[in-house]
Amino acid sequence: MARRITVLPYDPAWVRSFEDIKARLLTALGSLCTSIEHVGSTAVPGLSAKPIIDIDVVIPDRSALGEVISTLGQLGYRHEGDLGIPGREAFAYDSRVPLPEHHLYVCAEDSEELGRHLAFRDYLRTHPAAVSGYSRIKTEAAGLYPEDIDGYIRHKAPFIENIYKEVIQMNDCLFCRIIKGEIPSDKVYEDELCYAFKDIAPTAPTHILVIPKKHISKLDEITPENSAVIAHIYEVIAKLAKELDLKDGFRVVTNCGESAGQSVFHIHFHLLAGRPFGWPAG
Repeated sequence: MARRITVLPYDPAWVRSFEDIKARLLTALGSLCTSIEHVGSTAVPGLSAKPIIDIDVVIPDRSALGEVISTLGQLGYRHEGDLGIPGREAFAYDSRVPLPEHHLYVCAEDSEELGRHLAFRDYLRTHPAAVSGYSRIKTEAAGLYPEDIDGYIRHKAPFIENIYKEVIQMNDCLFCRIIKGEIPSDKVYEDELCYAFKDIAPTAPTHILVIPKKHISKLDEITPENSAVIAHIYEVIAKLAKELDLKDGFRVVTNCGESAGQSVFHIHFHLLAGRPFGWPAG
């Protein structure tokens, strides 16, 4: 009989379970691994999940795999190969492993699969709206396919693929790269939520771009979950206007969509001052 699929609301105890498993693995593996990562849905605060901890043991390269397999074998783990997914080695375990239920994988540092696991986890950790949506999809999938793991996975697949597309966009995003310091900018302000810098093609004597650090593509993607950062940006704009002594007034502009003039699909606000501005604006 197929095992019933159960999706539960987020439980902070999942983090403690991971830490317990990690401690046991680190004691045995020592310098054989470079890190041990909590991945999958139980690694994302607020996300509903099957109560099974997903763990990636990261090794420098595949030359260490043989010794890692041997060491894990002494802890009760059995190597199962990549199970059709290159870049990760799966391990089952027997009753000698006195720990919460978990999935264990070993990945080399340069593994694409490891990169996917971390990118998906990190995206969800910084996008509350996606967490809400994914929780809903997972709960729905468990209700529709309570004993059909393939059906459960198929139901989730479109949402997951959309997340990966968004991650790719973020990696290619000009403003995300400026925030990371990969592209130089003339910074005028930075805090934990936003970043401000001088426009490289100014249309006014004062022309500053203020952007959220969290990637939001367009204004029509603002939700109750991410709207606080937009309010914060306007507070920053007011602060900058005072610091720059823009007492003769200023204009704040944001465009939504290509036809409205948006050229970089990471929401941004133009702070403009130092010349007269006509109306209508466009």
